[in-house]
Amino acid sequence: MALGIAAAGWLIYENVHATNALYGVVGSSLQFVLFFPVALYGLPLLAIALIFLLFATYKGAPVWLIDL
Repeated sequence: MALGIAAAGWLIYENVHATNALYGVVGSSLQFVLFFPVALYGLPLLAIALIFLLFATYKGAPVWLIDL
């Protein structure tokens, strides 16, 4: 949780440093609002993909490498 807060603080700092205080804070808040749903839906999709890979590779047949 501390790393997430640190990343958000760094984002605000970089946006304010690159522009000015008004545009930096407004731009940062827009980034938080727009990217929050991406993170919210991305993590369960990542978990589903990892579970699929776990089951897809569990009983896989061995692969024989033939050097031609």
